[in-house]
Amino acid sequence: MAVVITFYREIMNNSVNIKIGTIERAKKLVKNLSVFREDIDAIQGHYVCDAKSILGIFSLNFLEEIEVKIHSIDEEIVNRFMECLDEFTDGR
Repeated sequence: MAVVITFYREIMNNSVNIKIGTIERAKKLVKNLSVFREDIDAIQGHYVCDAKSILGIFSLNFLEEIEVKIHSIDEEIVNRFMECLDEFTDGR
């Protein structure tokens, strides 16, 4: 069973690259993500922080791309997570 779960986790896309840009958008990001019970990481280079923490987000460079990853294999939760981040992806 563990092998199947590990394989499923690898094929499921549970992360997205975003750009924040401003302090106001950083606040909105944290507010949007705080509704999830799951752990969510913000990754930039070799730095990893809690994406639901305003202090964690403020420790990153807003002008550079940030990978945001949710720790869940529940497809419904991952889909809500992706929708929550739509406004922060490139081209928006």
